[in-house]
Amino acid sequence: MRFAGVYQIIYMRGEIPRSETGRVEKMEQEQQPTYASDHLYLVAFLTCTGHTITGTRRHGHRVAFEFAETPELLADVAGFMGGALIPAREFSFQVLKLKRTLNGGQLQ
Repeated sequence: MRFAGVYQIIYMRGEIPRSETGRVEKMEQEQQPTYASDHLYLVAFLTCTGHTITGTRRHGHRVAFEFAETPELLADVAGFMGGALIPAREFSFQVLKLKRTLNGGQLQ
């Protein structure tokens, strides 16, 4: 997801960046692309492999979990689809945490 037109204030040595006319400049903030999935088991797999959930999105009754999209994340998604193995106990713990989050718990 990319957001254009975001205003950002940057302090450098106590000064606000200004243009030659003295006006505060609008800066384009480059957001890292996100990967979102509502597949509970894929999300649990990704958290087990070390990826952090950065947010959630609601679509009616469905919730999609968001991650920073990196080459490592995409490789782990491909690994999940290809049958990669992870420790069962950790996976089951992550599934329980996600279900609690969906049922009104807070994402930590």
